[in-house]
Amino acid sequence: MQRHNAVSLPLALAVIIASAPLSADTLMKDGHAIVIGKGKTTANSISWTDCRGEKSAQYQAPPYWVDKNKNCEMNAQAFGVEQKDGKYVVADAKEFGKYFPGARKGDEVSFAPIGNGVQIALNGTVVKLVSGIAPGVSHVAPGPENVVADVSKKAIDVKGEISDDGKMFVSDKDAKSWTIVNPEAVKGHEGQHVILTSHVYPDKNEVHVLFASIASAQEATMTAKSARVEQSRSITFTVKRVEPAPNVMGDILIYAQPASGGPELNGGNTLPAGQESIDVSISIPIDVLTGKWTVVRVVFAPSSGGPRKTLNVTNLPSFEVIPHKAILPDSAVVEVK
Repeated sequence: MQRHNAVSLPLALAVIIASAPLSADTLMKDGHAIVIGKGKTTANSISWTDCRGEKSAQYQAPPYWVDKNKNCEMNAQAFGVEQKDGKYVVADAKEFGKYFPGARKGDEVSFAPIGNGVQIALNGTVVKLVSGIAPGVSHVAPGPENVVADVSKKAIDVKGEISDDGKMFVSDKDAKSWTIVNPEAVKGHEGQHVILTSHVYPDKNEVHVLFASIASAQEATMTAKSARVEQSRSITFTVKRVEPAPNVMGDILIYAQPASGGPELNGGNTLPAGQESIDVSISIPIDVLTGKWTVVRVVFAPSSGGPRKTLNVTNLPSFEVIPHKAILPDSAVVEVK
């Protein structure tokens, strides 16, 4: 079997059996790593077993194909990563690029074991590799009569929150709750905001997860209504295009800091569920530093007390704090009562 060196689509998730043979293959489909184990291609089918040889299945070729690898060893080197000066960096860009297309040798990454798998991250993108079996495929004894076709139901991407126990998923779009029928596929993502590639079954209110990845933080834009503010007064910002619009009520908090460093100031306002814009003011004390100030972060804090989320904000604004102008009296009239 020839080695496939090119992967055309980003890889979201590989399913890995936790064992340590001398070598292992990767079952691929449409540029995605589907499962790790050992495969043999005959005519139009692939006979497949997991790394331990405990489970087996048949796949059609194409669309499936086999890439030779050593990922069952479950160490950093198997994924093109090495530890250098106490940090993990990309050592083999071709191998690592299967999971993070465009990665370059020397890029700093994170690599950590998680339960029965590993988790790798680069520039905020997380790839979770866990032990298991190819989702949506039956476990059958090898044999030409048992070729397993591709799953018939088209997978879709949905964004939302996974419950703390990993058993439920709440969609950002409509706040609908879904039961995750295979919670082992989201292990390590409990309580996180994620994108699920999954099969959705509306009649059962269930999702079968194929891939799980960290969703990007909520985004927003903001502007200051004035470029200057006097000590003892307030400056107001308009925060808009909060995407996705939260499905729960919460506070939008703005934090600002002097450009030269020093204590932060903050202000907040309540954003109703489903709303995408709001005005937020920060009170400027009379004794704060004058000069240039910069908004350093914007945070959404659910009123229910859940985890806070820092928003991605394009063009965090700056403003100038000017000295308080004292108004002193010049004259007065005094009368005897």
